[in-house]
Order: sequence, then C-alpha cells, then structure tokens
Amino acid sequence: MTTEQLIDGMVNAIHEEFGEEYPIRTENNEQGFHGPCFYVRCVTPTKNLYFWRRYRRTWLCNVCFFPNETEISEITEPNAEMNDAAERLFDCLEMFSAGGRMVRSLGMQTAVSDGVLVMSFHIQSDEMRSDPTVMMETHETEVGVTR
Repeated sequence: MTTEQLIDGMVNAIHEEFGEEYPIRTENNEQGFHGPCFYVRCVTPTKNLYFWRRYRRTWLCNVCFFPNETEISEITEPNAEMNDAAERLFDCLEMFSAGGRMVRSLGMQTAVSDGVLVMSFHIQSDEMRSDPTVMMETHETEVGVTR
C-alpha cells in the first residue's frame, strides 16, 4: 500500500460519512482553508525492515476539520460542530478500505487548536517484498581419484 492509496482511502471514508457538502483537500492551501472542509495528510511515513523481506510501514496521519466560520459565532457552544465532527471521524476512520485492503487506525486522538479540529492516528501495514534474486545456484564439481 502506498501513501497515496492510504490518503485516497481516508478521503473516500470521510466522503461517505460527510457527503458532498464538506470539501476534502489533500494539498496545502497558501490562502488558508475556509470551512466547513477537511484537510487530509500523512505526516511521517516510515518503512522498517523487521525480518528478511518483511517490512512494517507506519504512517502518522492527520485529518483537520475547519468548521463553518459563520455558524461558529451563532451557536451557543462554539465546539459543538467540532465535537460532532470528531465523533463521526472516529467512526468512519476506525477501519476503512485503502489499497485494496482494510486498515485499522491506531491511537486515534483529537485536539482543537486555533478553532481547528485536528485528529491524529497511526496506520500500520506489514508487507513482504518480492525478491527475484536467487539465493542458491547449481554448482557442478568434477571429482577424480588419483593414484
């Protein structure tokens, strides 16, 4: 599974939960984000060899939710929209399809910073690299007896 397949899987899971009314961005926007919308990214992908051709890939993922600025000032509980979004994100990102397989999010947590909900979690995937190298070849030896 590649990082792009993982991001596509997260985008599809969020889209299924929230629908068309919430745009989902995967690229940084220099002018900033205007809510309500999501920003999805994989912060630190790693790949570690742990046994011969077996690798463990780990991604630290962030999903940022930018709430609707006009509604935030009008509701009595400013975090109500973000709390609702957090609960829905917990549900839709706990387990989702990416790269043709199901993946599970680990260590899911949320924080609100500067009016933006940030959900962080890890994804782990074990992979086996196909190695075309031949480890042993045939060796012929002639043995003769000398007198």
